[in-house]
Amino acid sequence: MNRVSAYGYAMGYLGGSTIPFLISIGLILFGRFIGVNGTLAVKISVILTVLWWLGFSLPLLRNVHQTHYINIPKSKLVQNAFTNLRHTISAIIHDRKLLFFMIAYFFYIDGVGTVISMSTSYGSTLGLSSSLMILALLMTQLLAVPFSILFGRLSERWGTHRMLQGGVLVYMLICLLGFYLGFSLEPHQKAYENGFSQAVSQSGAHLDQQTLDSIKKSGISILSDADRVNAFDKQINVITNTRSNEERIELEKLRTKVDVFLSDPTRSKDYTDAIRFSTALFWILAVLVSTCQGGIQALSRAFFAKMIPANRSNEFFGFYDIFGKFAAVIGPALYAFSAAATGRSSFGILSLLLIFAIGFASLTLSKVHFQPQPSTEVEEL
Repeated sequence: MNRVSAYGYAMGYLGGSTIPFLISIGLILFGRFIGVNGTLAVKISVILTVLWWLGFSLPLLRNVHQTHYINIPKSKLVQNAFTNLRHTISAIIHDRKLLFFMIAYFFYIDGVGTVISMSTSYGSTLGLSSSLMILALLMTQLLAVPFSILFGRLSERWGTHRMLQGGVLVYMLICLLGFYLGFSLEPHQKAYENGFSQAVSQSGAHLDQQTLDSIKKSGISILSDADRVNAFDKQINVITNTRSNEERIELEKLRTKVDVFLSDPTRSKDYTDAIRFSTALFWILAVLVSTCQGGIQALSRAFFAKMIPANRSNEFFGFYDIFGKFAAVIGPALYAFSAAATGRSSFGILSLLLIFAIGFASLTLSKVHFQPQPSTEVEEL
């Protein structure tokens, strides 16, 4: 069962996301060479994704039909649904092994989802290149295919329970490294941003405060660029096109002063070195995520399937799926609260350790015996 689940996730990563993702990245990064600008490339990518999923859903919708079910009068459908839900919850509560696993799954799968969904936001906050993060996500998708299969095979030797615990420990390491990535970069980032703001304020240009604030805000976004001088000049050109001749003269004065700051290697050395180190560490984190992302999802599904009654699998898996969906709000909320409370995104990543620690502790308490439930006839509830 572990191997089947692992192959399912591996093929899902390959066909369900990697191929359309690869095409979309190609359009976004290189579409300009065939006359497709960035905005159009994003729109095409969305349409492509919709058509891709629709196309591969049609064979399932047309050829797969439910053959096992319980005939219930329509008047009792709602009542029966709530009755089944109550029985399922009761069964989980009274099975301590299953209960502890569901608690563990609730927390660690939320952490896994948060790492996936917040990685680019975290990187953007730290000023990492958007192209870098897109390519890192692509690598994560590609490596998730063989590592999902490897996870399934290793579970046959080391056991599903141990592999799940190992996956959670790897994610805890990811949180620690992610925290260090941001914690080591943020002071240099803040210092260089402050220097840039001072350069704008002290340029001697006679511009209104709103314009100066706008230049500071937009300029901070390009400070991590390799050619930050050229990027800043492009921003000033956009502003200049809408201003009067007097304001253009002042903007040119500001451009000259700020370009001196941006082109000074002694002022940017610490920040540039920190960006290079963080970029390398981001790639390492992407590899670590890919080693466990698919495997922990695949084995969780197989692990759960071995603990539940085969004749009630639909009910339990429905609960399993909804349980995971409800968990998806805790991680992002904890990340946002910690980042807002401390003023540093790195502490947002560090806070996810709590989620994985609870998941690891609950997995340890579950002490599940890997014995599949015998198949029985469908019982009517």
